[in-house]
Amino acid sequence: MAQSPNGGMLAYTVNRDGFSELYVRKLDTDGKPLITVPGPKGPPIVLPGKGVVSGLSFSHDGEKLAFVFNGARFNADLANDLGNVVSRTTTMIAR
Repeated sequence: MAQSPNGGMLAYTVNRDGFSELYVRKLDTDGKPLITVPGPKGPPIVLPGKGVVSGLSFSHDGEKLAFVFNGARFNADLANDLGNVVSRTTTMIAR
């Protein structure tokens, strides 16, 4: 789970049958700092496939969300909030 730096967004995952579903919801305080109401739950973010999401982190401006995505066909991919792979991590084995 991660909250944006300005406190306006919340990102979290739900485990469904061993695979992650990623959700991002708007948080609203309605001008009352001690009362926070989550916005309506929308559909999950479309991921590149079935796998596990970890390492949720918002950008400093709260406009972007980065996360690590691992799956049977994906090896520790760093993805953005649109589910697009932005950096592929590979393992090098020394000879």
